[in-house]
Amino acid sequence: MANIAADAAVAKTLRIVVTTGMLTASRFVGGVRESLAPALAMVGAGASMGAFEALFEGLSLPKGTELVFSNVPSSGALRVRVGRKEVGSVSDRRFAPALFGLYFGPDSVSPSGRDDIKAGIEKGFGGGGGRREE
Repeated sequence: MANIAADAAVAKTLRIVVTTGMLTASRFVGGVRESLAPALAMVGAGASMGAFEALFEGLSLPKGTELVFSNVPSSGALRVRVGRKEVGSVSDRRFAPALFGLYFGPDSVSPSGRDDIKAGIEKGFGGGGGRREE
């Protein structure tokens, strides 16, 4: 999973659904900043956090809002959609792998979620990386 998270050539989408009415954009961005800062600093991409934060300025995140993060393999950018609106992208190609690493890497913010996703992928491919015969 960590290799997939880091590989910019593999298309990925992370969908987060807000499940509480108490989450604000600044609280969400603050949590991402806190979790992502070490990884971004390690690759010299700390300044790209400002571009990510700017995408959430003035937005509200009511319960049920979908946050969708997709990498663009051709450019390495991260596209961000909030609800039905694409709010922009972060062009630094080092940002998307760091963000996906938060959820799919060895130090995931949700190890049980990462493991459930991994199990689902493996099940979809016949239990271990091979293609399922029909």
